[in-house]
Amino acid sequence: MELIEMHPLSATFAGYTAVRWGRRGIRNTLGAVLCLVLVISGCSGQSGSEEIEVSPGKHTVGHSADGGVTVDIPGSSVTSEGALHIDSATTPDGRHGWSIELGGTELTGAATLRFPVGDLEPGEPVPVVTYAANPEAEPTVATDVRYDSGDVVVTTDHFSFWLVDRWNDVRASATSWLRGRFDDIASFGYGAQPTCPGEREVRDAGFDATSDQGKRVYWCLGQDAQSPLLKAVNARGYGVSVEYTPGLEFAGSDRKDWIGHVADLLRPAPINRGNHVELLPSGSEIEFDVIENSTSDGVMIRPEPASYLLTALDFGVGTYAMAIERVGGSGAADKFLTAMEGASCLSSFSKMTSSDLDGAGELTQFFNTALNMALDCAEIALEEADLGPVLATIIAPVIWVVDGVRTAIDGFIGAAESIDRNGYQIIVHRPTADTEVAGSPAADTEIIEVVAVDDAGEPLPDWRARNPRRTTIDCSYPFPSVSSRGTDVVTCGSTADAAHTCWVHTDRQSLTCAIDPWKQEYSQYQLDEPLGPVPAAEKAEPEWIELDDGTHCFRRHGGAWGARADDLAGAYYCEGVDYFVLVDEGPAIDTSTRQWTVRVGEMGAPDEVFPAPTVARVARAYFTTSPD
Repeated sequence: MELIEMHPLSATFAGYTAVRWGRRGIRNTLGAVLCLVLVISGCSGQSGSEEIEVSPGKHTVGHSADGGVTVDIPGSSVTSEGALHIDSATTPDGRHGWSIELGGTELTGAATLRFPVGDLEPGEPVPVVTYAANPEAEPTVATDVRYDSGDVVVTTDHFSFWLVDRWNDVRASATSWLRGRFDDIASFGYGAQPTCPGEREVRDAGFDATSDQGKRVYWCLGQDAQSPLLKAVNARGYGVSVEYTPGLEFAGSDRKDWIGHVADLLRPAPINRGNHVELLPSGSEIEFDVIENSTSDGVMIRPEPASYLLTALDFGVGTYAMAIERVGGSGAADKFLTAMEGASCLSSFSKMTSSDLDGAGELTQFFNTALNMALDCAEIALEEADLGPVLATIIAPVIWVVDGVRTAIDGFIGAAESIDRNGYQIIVHRPTADTEVAGSPAADTEIIEVVAVDDAGEPLPDWRARNPRRTTIDCSYPFPSVSSRGTDVVTCGSTADAAHTCWVHTDRQSLTCAIDPWKQEYSQYQLDEPLGPVPAAEKAEPEWIELDDGTHCFRRHGGAWGARADDLAGAYYCEGVDYFVLVDEGPAIDTSTRQWTVRVGEMGAPDEVFPAPTVARVARAYFTTSPD
């Protein structure tokens, strides 16, 4: 039975010319009539695939079943008989395209593809056409493209999977994406609960962790082959800063390359001296090793200006990256993000990290400014990016897309007011002094009696003077040094004089005062009047202590040291770290066991809340005594 081919663009029935195959009503009507008039075996309703015969010397025009593409093949562009197949197909993100193939022959010349898209908006760029090996593959932007009376026309020398995107649709998708990011600001539960190896083992070893309540952060405490570890996930819909104490060591995060670069660039100074800070985007995970030789372990996770800037850059750059990836694939987006890492305009953001924001209104305005700066910076980076000659054709249209997104920002920037500015604290508790850690049992505290002078009261040869000559000090009210286990060790003068452990010379008017037993340094003073005998302290306490991690701590003698909201006070200053030995109304050192212990923690403003003190072992306690 003979198959009669009709050209859909010129088919006439009952006086009506179908000028657009793409209108389903027309196509279905013609299809039904043809099934009656033409005795065609197997005729059925609309399907998702079309097959059209092609042959040399014959001009062939084929159409997709949905009317979305017309394929025009001159007779000179094929070398043998075959069939043109046009199948509807969908990308993984749900966009509709067409797989166009030739069977039994090859395309040896040019063919024309025509995609009906309708009228463009004023100023809207010509729609972008891409092709790929299949719907899942990376697309390539077609360059021989023009707009003709509602159709996008492409000249090509090959067939594959084809897709058409109107830039107006890309703009709508980019706007929707950015609106979704703002919607996320008001929600918690971003990311997922992390898992840690050795969660039972680390607690069996005496470690534990506590935290604030809520879904702002997910975390776990575990142990790997090297050390205990802590993982935390930022469950907020915006970036945060993660400030951590010296007892934790940053082991890595899952931040992407470009956002990790920006996080390093914007990293703020810690609030507490000696701490470190990392910035963490929404939903990202960070990991710390718990260092065994530290006694203070804690993490404070909170939003601050630097993290707002990180979020604004994430939103702004992400808007560009989303539009670029949609039309140019992930490879094009990666090239753009690589260009962002080297963008000189990023330096302007670092100047804003110390901004003082008071209230939700200032925060919203700050975020709005930062977002528009991020979009400006991303535009500059895109124009400077080396995307190659083909992808360079999408730069101006993508900028047009984002310009349209900007007009919608005012409609959802108010979501920044819902940012929860409260912090979230995780405290890692170490084993107590009586607990064996990593196979090393607690050792007895070593008691050391310091003597810096000989029998005549002269400094020993290994000790050196911090002040070059003796100065006069007021000792009208002498009393025994608190650390003295022997006679004639006195405290004189004011706190600034640092004359708390002074040996009286045989002339009774000269003093040698130990300052640092590790450096063996002393100060030397003279008195206007000779001193009488000075007894030992009734209940001596160490002037210096050395913790089991090697930290040197010096006894407090007055002065302003800061405070804490829990009313604990500083008893010893510890050199080179950010914590102090703390005390309440009782003794600072627990001497109830052979291994003495102290409580250590941070200090600051009187109303500042710090992690609960941790217990530290005292390796050595230093008293003073009389020379033999």
